[in-house]
Amino acid sequence: MLNRKVEVKNGLSTLFYPWIKDKPLCILFPILYDLCLDKFVSVHQFLSRRAQLQFSIWLPPFLFDSWIRLLNEIYAFPFDNTNDVVS
Repeated sequence: MLNRKVEVKNGLSTLFYPWIKDKPLCILFPILYDLCLDKFVSVHQFLSRRAQLQFSIWLPPFLFDSWIRLLNEIYAFPFDNTNDVVS
């Protein structure tokens, strides 16, 4: 939805791929997005699964490096145990 902003707190109501850095992950990491089979996982589910998403192929080294950089950013995010805020 146009002009909608989501402030992630616990990640229960925020989808993983459209979130972080004020740009969707599907724009920032388009190849990872295309190869990912878990496009509709929430941020909370992603964290609960310990970042274990399924991809259609094994990630070659350059994509695996991108995946690791993305994981480092996500795990550095200051999550909170309150509901996400949509405005």
